[in-house]
Amino acid sequence: MKTVYMTLLALVLGLAGCQPQESEQMFNKTPLTLRYQASAEAAFTDIRVEDRVLSYTFFRDKDNRCTQWFKSTPCWTVDDLETVTRDLDASELEALSAMVDSSGILTLKGDDFGESDLRRRAYTETLTVNLDGVERVLRYRSMPEAEEKPEAFSLLEKVLQDYANALFSEKNGEKNSGV
Repeated sequence: MKTVYMTLLALVLGLAGCQPQESEQMFNKTPLTLRYQASAEAAFTDIRVEDRVLSYTFFRDKDNRCTQWFKSTPCWTVDDLETVTRDLDASELEALSAMVDSSGILTLKGDDFGESDLRRRAYTETLTVNLDGVERVLRYRSMPEAEEKPEAFSLLEKVLQDYANALFSEKNGEKNSGV
């Protein structure tokens, strides 16, 4: 009987040791996807946090073909875009999730900001946020006379840009200031 008891005790303690750590629970419990995208004649930026991976796709005008560009179409093609990626760890995902949650981005009134007259020329920036199944797709149309971006939009854009810049520096062997 004592042997059976000891075996069951060892089994229970062994299973208890298999419980995921708190950060792993958060890692699995908090699905987070973020995407910031902006493009113009001489620029393209797409920053994504998806499936625990940060990816940064961008256009870099290496041969200066866009310097004197005057057309209202992009000077770049899809073949000109570069992408760098890296895995995010649990603490980074937790920090991003907390920032999304505290920023107020999910409770903003409306989805479209900036220039409201669609006939006027403006550059559109899109921020897609999905946290715990709640998704928002927000668009900001920029031009000099447009209203300012909502603070939450600007905050998340800056954080994603900082992550992208650090990733670019890391992949290109430049000194990284960190995120």
